[in-house]
Amino acid sequence: MKKSKQKPLPFATEYRLLITHKYSPQFKKTVVFVALRTVEEFGNFLYEIVVEDTIEGKRLMLNIHGLRPPRQTLPSFGPAVFKKEFPDLDGIDEVIVAKLDGVENSFQVLLSQDTVLVKKSPKERFVQLVTKEEEW
Repeated sequence: MKKSKQKPLPFATEYRLLITHKYSPQFKKTVVFVALRTVEEFGNFLYEIVVEDTIEGKRLMLNIHGLRPPRQTLPSFGPAVFKKEFPDLDGIDEVIVAKLDGVENSFQVLLSQDTVLVKKSPKERFVQLVTKEEEW
C-alpha cells in the first residue's frame, strides 16, 4: 500500500509569537502579554494551543503540547491560540519555543518595563516573534 506524504505548509513559519506590554485589569498594572497563534487557520472550530510555560532564571520556555478542541460546539473560523499575561517578567533575555518533536527555536530578547526588543532570531525557525499586535 502506498503511503501518502504530508504536503509542506505554504507558509514560512507554523506559529507567530507576540510579546508586548499591555495594561491588565486583572493585575491592575502593565504586564507582559504573551500570545502564540498558528499561521494556518481552521475552518470548523477555534482550537486552543496547549502550552506549558516555565521560567528558569532569565529564560522563558514555551513547550507546545498540541491542540485542544474548544469547549463550545459552535462553529468558528480562525487560528489556534494561546494567551497569557505575566506580571513579573522583566529581565528575561531568552525565549525558547519547543514542539513535541524536540525542535526548538531560541530568541535573544531585551525585556524591560517598557521595551520588548528582539536581539537575535534563529536562522531556520518555525516561529516568527513579533512585538506589535498589528503584526500578530
